[in-house]
Amino acid sequence: MKTYRITITLAPLSELECHRALDAINQYWRRPEQLSRKPWQGAFILTASAEMEMSVLETERLFGKRISSAIWRRLGRYVRVTVDFTGIDADNNSLLEFDESHYREAMSIR
Repeated sequence: MKTYRITITLAPLSELECHRALDAINQYWRRPEQLSRKPWQGAFILTASAEMEMSVLETERLFGKRISSAIWRRLGRYVRVTVDFTGIDADNNSLLEFDESHYREAMSIR
């Protein structure tokens, strides 16, 4: 098992979408240990983070695709999703961004 501090950042979101995105994060991942909602250009940036042990069967990319798809389905639209993995036990860090091409791919698979 690999242990990470995972930080998920979403933008831009309306106030209602912040609640919906958080519902998706809670349902498909876990309740964040740290949560931040900051105003940005008339909208909000939502940041949620927590420590997590990942199974050797799940890669960082697979986790990111899974959580991004859950968020997009809950919102019913595209928002940029960034997932930052910081290794706790080892130096295995990665930063993944899920953009509109990932959104189109994920939503067509449904």
